[in-house]
Amino acid sequence: MIELQDYLRDAICEVFNVAMGKAASSLSVMMSNPVGLNVPSVDILELDQVGDLLDELTGPNVCGVAQGFDGKFDGNIVLVFPETKSLELVRMLLADEVPLDVLSEMEQEALTEVGNVLLNACLGTIADILGERIKGEVPAFVQGARNSVLLNSSSEVGGKDYGMFVRIGFSIGDEDVTGYVVLVLKLSSMRHFVSMIDKFLTRLET
Repeated sequence: MIELQDYLRDAICEVFNVAMGKAASSLSVMMSNPVGLNVPSVDILELDQVGDLLDELTGPNVCGVAQGFDGKFDGNIVLVFPETKSLELVRMLLADEVPLDVLSEMEQEALTEVGNVLLNACLGTIADILGERIKGEVPAFVQGARNSVLLNSSSEVGGKDYGMFVRIGFSIGDEDVTGYVVLVLKLSSMRHFVSMIDKFLTRLET
């Protein structure tokens, strides 16, 4: 685990809260329903620790959307839901009864579109705040054991992967759904990201 000083943790939370504010507006239009999003906490953990935490929060099987990106730091960003919660979100999006035991191609596309909005809002906000170019790849639907979802989203280059684990609270109409965003980076990229946030805060103070 990378220990974050409180001011850095607060700043990173605020970056993601700004991103969620942008995403909420787009999702509200998609769902024809007010959407509220908030980021209560951020932690940086080794990727296997993220997996253990997901096991506790979601169970062994998850659904989500993964997107690779590159720039001054590169990696992958993954939106993760417990399988049943992803179906609830899709049913709210489609205003239809989706069977709880299956995600058809149409439902996968719907969830991928939600992920596309959220993940691009995250990457776009990070790029805007840091003044850096970040190029995102085409997002892809992922489903299965959390290990395969996270490992398939990790870097192929040698070295240990870390995950910035972001809890996201969704409120859609009268329904509440909790999802998780994991920013998967090598240690050097994670340190670079945190350093850039620190430098951004320093610039604000001058």
